[in-house]
Formats: sequence, C-alpha cells, structure tokens
Amino acid sequence: MVNLLIYNSRLNAWLQRNEWPVAKDTARYMIGCLLVLLAFGKVLAAEVKGLYSAEVLVAAADPFARQDAMKHGLIQVLVKVTGEENLMELQPVTRALKNPQAYVSSFSLASTEEQVPDGKGKLVEAKKLLVTFEQSAINKLIEDAWLPRWGSNRPTVLLWIAVETNDGRKLLSTDDEHPVIASLAKAAGLRGVSLLMPLMDLTDETAMAVSDVWGLFEEPVLQASQRYQADNVLMGRIYQSPTGDWYGHWRFLMKDQGLMFDGFSEQLDELALQTVGQMARLQAEEYAIIAGGMSSNDISITIDNVSSVADYANVTRYLEKLAPVKRAKIVNVKNTRVAYELETEGGVEQLEKAIDLGEQLTQVVTAARDPRGNVLLHYRWTSN
Repeated sequence: MVNLLIYNSRLNAWLQRNEWPVAKDTARYMIGCLLVLLAFGKVLAAEVKGLYSAEVLVAAADPFARQDAMKHGLIQVLVKVTGEENLMELQPVTRALKNPQAYVSSFSLASTEEQVPDGKGKLVEAKKLLVTFEQSAINKLIEDAWLPRWGSNRPTVLLWIAVETNDGRKLLSTDDEHPVIASLAKAAGLRGVSLLMPLMDLTDETAMAVSDVWGLFEEPVLQASQRYQADNVLMGRIYQSPTGDWYGHWRFLMKDQGLMFDGFSEQLDELALQTVGQMARLQAEEYAIIAGGMSSNDISITIDNVSSVADYANVTRYLEKLAPVKRAKIVNVKNTRVAYELETEGGVEQLEKAIDLGEQLTQVVTAARDPRGNVLLHYRWTSN
C-alpha cells in the first residue's frame, strides 16, 4: 500500500494569502447533487458541470476586490480542470494571474446575506461573483503550461465514512445532516469530483459494520459497494480531537489499488479539501491527458446501433466531449453502423479509458490495427 500524507504547502500558502470564501449556495447545491445521484440506480461516471466556472464572495464596497476575486476564480478553474494544485508558480500561470480578465467569458454579481472581511479585517456585506472563463483560452493556457487536462466525464466515488459522535461511532448516509458531508460536498465542487453517499438501509447495515470502515478493512467495503456500481471507493474515519483539530484516515480504492493517506487540520472544510484534492489528483493521473507538445493522432472507431438522427447527433456530441478527442468526423454510414475518424491527443489507451468511464459505449471487439497500422475500435451505442 502507498502511504500518502494529504498536504500541499504551496496551495495552502496561496489560499492563506488569498482567503476568498465560497458561497453557501454552492455547498447546498453540491450536497443536493451528492444525494440525487442515488435516484438514477446504476451509477458509473458522471459528467461534472461547471468546470470552467467559479463562485467567489467579494466585499461589495471594495472596488479592487473584483480583480482579486477573478484571480482566485481562475485558480479554482485551473485546479478543477487539471487536478493539479502545484501550478501557481508555473510561468504561464503566473502571467495569466496578472490579467485574469483576459480569460473571462462572462461574469455577474449577485446579492447575498453573507459577510466577508475587507482589507482591514472588518466584516462587510458580501456579493457573490459568478465568473465563467473561456474554455478554449483556459485549455490553451493549460497546454502552454504542460499541465494535464481532465475531461468533464469523471469517475464517481462512493464514500463510506465513519465518524465519532456523542452516541458512539456511526456510518454516514444520505439521510444525515452532518457537517462532514457538507464540507466534503463543498470540496467536491471546488475540485470537480463526483461523490456518492450510501443509503445505509437494511441491505447496507447487514453487509457493513462501522468497525469495518473504522478499521479500513478493504474486503467487506468492496462487497458492500457492489450494489452502487461506482467507479472508485473512499473509506475512512474522521474525528475531532479534544483540542478541536480534525483528523482523517483514508483508504482510496481505485483500479485494484488501495491507496492510504492521512490528513489533519484545525478546520473541517480544509481537511475535506485536502481529502477530495488528493482523490482528484490520483484520478487525474489516471484519466487526464497532457497536450503540450503532443502531436495529434487519428483513430478510426465504428459505432453500431446508431438508428436515428438524434442518435447521430448524440454519438458525435458524446465523442467530442471525451477529453482526448479534438474532433469527430463521420466517414461512413451503413444501416445502423457509423464509422468515425477521431483526431485525438494522448493515444488509444487514454481514449479507451475515457470511453470505459461511461456506459453508453460498449466494446464489441478489442482494439486492432489495419494493414497500414491505423488503430481500429468497434463499439455499440446505448441510448439513454
């Protein structure tokens, strides 16, 4: 097992110098997303929305606050899209932070009932800055900085969390209004991670004991997780010390690996951000592509069961949303079989990983090559 301590001094130092809180509306929205995922039955990868958008609270009366808030929003977006936290000192990023408005597509200000500290530390009325950055400009910045780019189709992570309460230890569920869930949901929004909570119904209670999660025992957790069909699983115990510090001990189950890491902080929100940030980095290492200096590759893919105009549009849209795909071009149509030529970054292995995250394309035969050495893929389309 790999023992990883969740701690990133550079990002934490930058955040401490630029303390811009996230709007509570965002946290409430993410908690809703966390719970609603269960309504769809079979859970695989999820399309994460808002990767190129950020929400930051600013002092309403401070004319200079918007510039700093947009800088903070740009950092939020870069971290979400790349999964990387060590990026503030990269030269292309440093240049971009001097003029974040150059990357802005749109922004608006909304009233809130919240307060933030002004330049003198006094609490003042806050506005919520909603800023969306131009996707192509952000992707070009990421490419210039040789950073990975992680697509919007991302793995879903099932959470098994044991907490210490006044009544003893318990496993958190969708029905719990626990601050740990709120903090993890907010962190998931900031890092672009898709989370899922267990129901903890009779089936779960029969299959899982709180001691299994508290002890980070892999086998019973994997067995209990099968019904949710999530891509990855995080189990852990979290507790608050008598001095008020928060501690978390985790095992992250991904691709037949059990990666262990620990975290601690004076603030629960910070511990949650450390935890989710570590998961984001590990998943981005598996699924993100580094486009800087990489030549494009052409890959042929045949899709069966494309039987309507809507299917044609949906298949093309689906393919072009995959992170490695720059362009999808139809080259042949015969009955319900459509052949595409894909212009990709990262090669066939990364393309197959991106496809495997979803459930709409099922592989018919394994990848092959034609006599000229071109990669041939064959999948079957499943409509929603």
